[in-house]
This record gives sequence, C-alpha cells and structure tokens, in this order.
Amino acid sequence: MRKQLAEALGVRTSEEVLHADRRNMRGVRSLRLVTWNCQGGFHRKVEAIEALQPDLAIIQECECPDRLRSRAAAWQVRPIVWCGDSPTKGLAVISFTGAQLEVDSIYDSTLKHLLPVLVTGSRSFRLLAVWTKEDAEQRAMYIGQAVLGAQRYAPFIADDATVVTGDFNSNQIWDRPDRRYRHAELVGLLEDRGLISAYHHHYGEAQGVETRNTFYMYRNQERGFHIDHCFVPKAWALYLKSVQVGAYADWHHLSDHCPMMVEFDSLVPDMVRADNAYAIRTRLASNLSRAQVLSNTRREDEKHVSASFIGRAGSGQTA
Repeated sequence: MRKQLAEALGVRTSEEVLHADRRNMRGVRSLRLVTWNCQGGFHRKVEAIEALQPDLAIIQECECPDRLRSRAAAWQVRPIVWCGDSPTKGLAVISFTGAQLEVDSIYDSTLKHLLPVLVTGSRSFRLLAVWTKEDAEQRAMYIGQAVLGAQRYAPFIADDATVVTGDFNSNQIWDRPDRRYRHAELVGLLEDRGLISAYHHHYGEAQGVETRNTFYMYRNQERGFHIDHCFVPKAWALYLKSVQVGAYADWHHLSDHCPMMVEFDSLVPDMVRADNAYAIRTRLASNLSRAQVLSNTRREDEKHVSASFIGRAGSGQTA
C-alpha cells in the first residue's frame, strides 16, 4: 500500500532512497572525525593521529599553525584553523583531506575555548570545536564555558548540520544542585537544538555511567573519566557507522587523553544534506496521510454523486 501510494504521488519510499544511495555511493569513503587532547607537542605525535586516517581532527593543547609549519613541509598546505592564549597550547581544527576551513564571524574569543568553523568540501557542515578552560575570574569553570558557548553560539548550532565536539572537561558525575552550571544543562541545551551525543547513542549508555574513558588523570589507569564528547544532529544518527575510544595501553605514553573517533557511513556525499532520507521519510508520511485524506474525500464524493444519480433516475429525471 505504501509503495502504491508513493508511486501515485511520484515519490520514492525511504527504503528505495536508501537502496539507491548505497548503490550510488559505493567506493566513496565515509566521514571520519577525531577529537584528541594531545597534551602538547602535537608535531611529535601527529603520526599517531594520521594512522587513524581522519578527515578532520580537533586537537586540544596543540601548538599554533606557525609552529607546526616550521616543523614540516606538509603543514604548509594542510588546512588548519586555531585559537589560543599561548602559541604552544591552543585549540586546532585540521583537515587531512583538503576540506577548506574558515572561522565563522560569530567567534567570541572571551569563551575559552570554543571555535566555530565552516567546513567546506565534499562533505560540508558546521563545526563547533571545544576545549573548555577556566575563565580569568573563576566564575565559569570548564562546563560553564561550554554552557555559555551553547547559548552564545545558538544561531550557529541551530543549523541542521552542526557538530559540537572536543574536550569538555566535564561529566554528569560532577553535577551538583549548588553549581551554577551543570553538564546535564549542557546536554539539554544541545538536545533542544537537535543534537545528540554520538557516543551515548551508539553504545546505548546514559550520561555519567560511561564504560569507556577518554581521560586518565596523571596518566593513571585507575583514575579514568569520560570528558570528551561529540554531539551530532539527530538526523545523522541514521548514518552513524562507529564510535571508538582509543585504548589506554595504546595512548598513555603520548597523552593523558585517548582519542575519540566518530565515523559516518558514506550514504550522502554532502553532509549538509545528511538528513535527506530522514526528511523524505517525514515528507512521505505527510504525503501518505494527505493521500489518504484525499482518497477518503473522493470516496465520499463518489457516494454523494451515486446517491444523487440514483435519486434522479428513480424520479424519472435525467441530466
């Protein structure tokens, strides 16, 4: 019935859309995002990230572009945007596949540190990179910066293809009623803007009870926490292929953080339209409902015409 109504309306069912997309996109690689706090000296550690083959890497505690470019020729052509208070430690967004990066004009340097970036390439989207720190007056420590950032960058995040990811230095286990800003508040703000945590969605875990740690205080395996996050549009969940957190054994010699890698299936080449099938499903449901209404109305009209004709025929009247 769904297929017949879809054909009558001149649209494809969501199953046909997904099948066609998979057929057309064979051989096209997925979108892979990596966020990692490198704990400084990224020029010495970049090979570890390159081995993950990211399209885009969000690197906290990374030196500034000029310092990276002075180390190797590859950095002369690799797109990178950066913000920070010290040339040796800041927040960087690096393209490993040639996508162009531009800091959006909404950028507010008083928030430490949230960097709104326009990513333009085979897959274009908006990115809010995160490395939260304390503010100068100690009033909005870590999670406070993230909450204020979610409020300040609301117009930027409101776009239907925005990723918010990085080192938030925050977890719901530290929420207390007397705190001015709380992790749960941030999650709620982002949910209101249509974003979900890729990790929690993929593993089916609740906030505050994560089983995979992204940070080990003093590189001590017994003091692990989950404080790095990646929030993505709900519509992208259909294309979420995998979420991985690096193992302590593989990364503790490089940093007190392990990288998080989030990968999306390559169903749609331009991620700004990654909600295509989701939108089609919604439109199809609406169209099917409208078609049902029209069908019911047509049947009522036919009944009325039939009754009217029979009435005239019985009285000897003709048209």
